[in-house]
Amino acid sequence: MDVRSPAPTAAERLLSAFEGAMGIPIPVHVRCWDGSEAGPDSDVTTVFRNRRAIRRVLWSPNELGLVRAYVSGDLEIEGDVFRLLTLPDLVDRLGSLGVRGSDRGTILKSLSTFVRLGGLGLRPAPTSVEVARRRGPKHSKARDASSVSHHYDVGNDFYRLFLGPTMVYSCGYWDQRSGDPGAIGTLNHAIASVRSLTGTGNSSGLIENYIFPDGEVLPLSRTIDAFQRAGLEVRDVEALREHYVLTLRAWVGRLRDSWDDAIRLAGAERTRTWLLYLAASALGFEEKGRLTIHQVLAVRPSDDGSSGLPRTRSLWLG
Repeated sequence: MDVRSPAPTAAERLLSAFEGAMGIPIPVHVRCWDGSEAGPDSDVTTVFRNRRAIRRVLWSPNELGLVRAYVSGDLEIEGDVFRLLTLPDLVDRLGSLGVRGSDRGTILKSLSTFVRLGGLGLRPAPTSVEVARRRGPKHSKARDASSVSHHYDVGNDFYRLFLGPTMVYSCGYWDQRSGDPGAIGTLNHAIASVRSLTGTGNSSGLIENYIFPDGEVLPLSRTIDAFQRAGLEVRDVEALREHYVLTLRAWVGRLRDSWDDAIRLAGAERTRTWLLYLAASALGFEEKGRLTIHQVLAVRPSDDGSSGLPRTRSLWLG
């Protein structure tokens, strides 16, 4: 009697094709549009709601393709988004068009599977919240004004969902002993100071196309140099990288807890964008040498050289 094995499901074929193309095992649980599932049990499931999600990835075979699929709603993330973003090698390979780990034959086989699953077709239309092609010189007043508006003009009610009643859109100062989330937005610590976001390189496709177009991270030295050229005296520099990790993770939690309200206020696409942005930023600050943030306190001394500040940091902070 000829007993044949059942044909692979859509989810099994899709997961196998991604693993073949990227040259690494992908420990992700996948569910497809037909209800089929594949992959190990996990606290996060990647859901391909339709075949268009594959086309979005194939037309932009990097992290931007996955972002477009997620923001559009063609792909969903059920469970812990941090778990998905911290899978070893996965995001790094996607971000660098990472199909170098497989031989040509394996890659062609994966592409054939993608096509049979419905990945062949016209480029899907961009999402409504993706930044259109920008005009004018970079960092001109008009172009910067448009970029800033895109980032901030989401509505105070939306921001309040994750920033809380203080509406402080800045790094919190967390108590080492209690880890008190009430420390988010400690105002006294931010008075008369500037928080400088620094890091290596420019913003990624997670950010450039959806959150902060033309955004850049600058070395701390650039900020201090600007203060000094303006005649200010730098009195204190404090690194707050670990504090921002806790702040961003708290914001992610608040946004997820207010998910339905966020969609009502800003729309599903923009809400998904912000969740991904906050989560990816938290991981960026956790990673060594990628992103950091410093609080810089500077004053303009009086004519007699007096700074007008107490002599010690403990008195500054109250």
